[in-house]
Amino acid sequence: MKGEIRSKDDLPNVIGFIAQTEKSGVLSLMDKTDKIEVGFIKGSVNAAVYHRGGTQELIKEYLVNSGKISMDEFKKILDIHRDTKLPLEKVLFDEKCITQEQWSDLIQFKIQEIFDELFTWSEGSYDFLEDVIMYPNSTIQIRINTQALMMEGMRRIDEWPNIQLLLPNLEIYFKIVENSAIPPNLGSEESRLIQMISPNKSLEELIRTSGLGKFLTYQAVYNLLKMNLIVKSKKESILGTTVKKAESKKIDKRIILYWTVLMSVTLVLTATGIFARPFLTKAVKMGDVKYTATEAYEMENIDYLLRIYFLKYRKFPETLNDLVVINWLKKEDIENFFYICTSDGYALKPLNE
Repeated sequence: MKGEIRSKDDLPNVIGFIAQTEKSGVLSLMDKTDKIEVGFIKGSVNAAVYHRGGTQELIKEYLVNSGKISMDEFKKILDIHRDTKLPLEKVLFDEKCITQEQWSDLIQFKIQEIFDELFTWSEGSYDFLEDVIMYPNSTIQIRINTQALMMEGMRRIDEWPNIQLLLPNLEIYFKIVENSAIPPNLGSEESRLIQMISPNKSLEELIRTSGLGKFLTYQAVYNLLKMNLIVKSKKESILGTTVKKAESKKIDKRIILYWTVLMSVTLVLTATGIFARPFLTKAVKMGDVKYTATEAYEMENIDYLLRIYFLKYRKFPETLNDLVVINWLKKEDIENFFYICTSDGYALKPLNE
């Protein structure tokens, strides 16, 4: 079963048919840049994966970004996972970082989030591969009522146009209204968000770190704005504080000196219109970085490029693949490294450590 998605009505019809006929298989849905895969067992949803821009969104990254486990705990879990080859969730259970019930709730939450995103699609294609089961050997087996997922997803999407009018993009910043009285019956999502609001956190950062997911974060921020508890604001300069956090990673003084000299010479050469060929073989150009290094310096080079990325974009990349997309690195340069972006900076380490 395959076809085209031409309107927002097509997907509920396709998914509803799979549920009503109690089919098992994997439904693959694609638009121009993203891919979503939904697994079904006898018409119930057992799994869903969102490949955003070609990169799979991982639950383990969500665990750290949302603060459900600390970075130190995550590093420990990752080391045990690599040493023992046990499934990541089993290590999490054994180390008592998360219970099986919490893991099950988390998977259901992420599946609902994917359905919410899916129902914003109005074009693309789909392909249903029958009798294929996603994650058949998973420690925790999930079965979610498909109709319930669809109804909740469509309910949230009904509110989406009003929310987008007030919050048209992710680069919006907020501050708490001075002397505002917080109602005692404030919702749990709104209560969580108001504790995180600051003029240097964008809507995008709130979504990534709130643990509420995209749509609940949007809804909570929208409600706080409507209640006049927060207002939109201009972004405050955070270069100093963020760089200090980055400096806690002990930046090599040679790198700082190299970068300072490089920028100074680049400015002089640009102003005079003189471009020396020997210099160009070493220059780092923001749009097209050509960076070679021996194996011993690969990690230092990636660490260095992450800092250049921050200087250019005022944030660290979500994944190392972002550096590949802008041609600063090649795919093979990042394959042997673990990286995760956090609210405090980032973690980078070799996979074989």
